[in-house]
Amino acid sequence: QTLPPKTCPTFDRAWKVRPFLDHLQRHFMSSLEPEAQQSVDEHMCKFKGRSILRQYMKNKPIKWGFKFWFRCGSKSGYLYQFDIYTGRKEQTEHGLGESVLLRLCEPLQNSFCQVFFDNFFNSPNLMVELLQKGIYATGTVRKNRCNMPKTLVDDKGMKRGDSDCAQSHDIVALKWMDTRSVILLSNIEDPTKITTVERRVKGKPDKARIPCPAIVKS
Repeated sequence: QTLPPKTCPTFDRAWKVRPFLDHLQRHFMSSLEPEAQQSVDEHMCKFKGRSILRQYMKNKPIKWGFKFWFRCGSKSGYLYQFDIYTGRKEQTEHGLGESVLLRLCEPLQNSFCQVFFDNFFNSPNLMVELLQKGIYATGTVRKNRCNMPKTLVDDKGMKRGDSDCAQSHDIVALKWMDTRSVILLSNIEDPTKITTVERRVKGKPDKARIPCPAIVKS
């Protein structure tokens, strides 16, 4: 087997180890039924040798190595599916984070599992597409993502414990003020459910309980 040219749709920098990776994936996914709650995130595998696949991430504990995408059980930590990052794909319909999330969650279609992830992956368009595929999802989101609502209260108008939300059909955008603001998107959570969390207050020995939307704790 030889590496196809870069212009070929099947071009894969990891072609030498792809059969082994595919073998692992098949057995990981067939060995355990999918949990109701799962999580998608990136993971660095330490490597200091020479490879075109090696990545550098300055904010990670492991700065040099191979970058993987993982889909794991939220409670068990079991690894259901993974993929190695081989570089950005050209002419993709979605952004990198969205593409990775949709690819890893493809086996979950119509399972109505709930998947959690951070703001690297999330966007309103992704939430709509996941719901159409029968996948529930919740995650933090960057406020400058395309189609994010412009009506959420500005940070200056909020104090710790305040929250604001906007909803379009079944997609909810929620902003909650902790030490700093946190913005989330969900296609399943109810933004009106409120609980509390404990936080330290400057100059006081005891922690204070402040309001917190249930979506944040989830």
